[in-house]
Amino acid sequence: MSKKVADAGENTVTATGIVQTVPIESILIDHKRNLRFGTPNAKSIAELKDNIVREGLHEPLIVSELPLPVENGFVYRLEAGYRRAEAIRLGVESGELESHVLVHVEAFTSEAQARNVNYTENDKRQELSPMDRAQAIAQMREEGLKDAEIAAIMGKSNGYISMVGKLMALLPAIQARIHLPKEDPKNLPWTLARELAGMTEAQQDKVLAERDAATLGGRKGNSKARTLAAAAAEKGETDDAGGGGEGAEGGKKKKQAISAKKAIGILNDRVAEIKAEEKVTAKQEKAVEVYTLIKRMLTASLGAQAFLRKLEEVL
Repeated sequence: MSKKVADAGENTVTATGIVQTVPIESILIDHKRNLRFGTPNAKSIAELKDNIVREGLHEPLIVSELPLPVENGFVYRLEAGYRRAEAIRLGVESGELESHVLVHVEAFTSEAQARNVNYTENDKRQELSPMDRAQAIAQMREEGLKDAEIAAIMGKSNGYISMVGKLMALLPAIQARIHLPKEDPKNLPWTLARELAGMTEAQQDKVLAERDAATLGGRKGNSKARTLAAAAAEKGETDDAGGGGEGAEGGKKKKQAISAKKAIGILNDRVAEIKAEEKVTAKQEKAVEVYTLIKRMLTASLGAQAFLRKLEEVL
């Protein structure tokens, strides 16, 4: 069986660069620049390789020219298409593909522009996990991009960038669970992941243990509500430790109390999270209206009777 070319064709000039075929060996593939979390799944890369062998490369890799003098034989740097590049390299190693590959040579004017293309390519090809986005944020921050620039690239709010970026501070084992497919019983959803980012490791362990007992142990019910409540209770105990000479009953009331300022902060965070979602549901839109009414009442800009009347209108 003769080898196949991943894709071939004469050089084509486009509005943003040149499409041409180049040896895969001439492309610097630096995985530190890949905005996806973790290493590519070997099985999915092999499946992608088989698809390219059968059907060819539907879209070219995106590369930029390296400045002269070129070192180690690399002429280009891969900017987007890491999974496809790995699949092609696998095909070349197995003898199923020739080494030449179709590329789009871009002349980027800034790192932000290169990252915009990289992120957009990943975002449109398959759904990104929260850890994919967290990894992208961390990588772009390392390369000097400000949160406002990253927010513009991702089409998100600054608050979303701040919240998701905190996931990189979690333990690797927790990050791996956040990155699992949603249908995996060990997956940690984004709503829980953002709560874990604000907890101590001891609190995280307790939350995860209770969640696993509920979800992996087959028990039904709102495990998220139970685990977050348990973590909140423990946090309250920690915050109030050594906090004065009140009696047991008085101490209990103190732990349950919450200031209007703190409540408003919690509501603001939740509203920001909802608005940062890919798709906001009708239920979430109604929740935002309710949260806004509660904030107005807490700031005394809305009286009790008016609050109840407007709440009934919303509900």
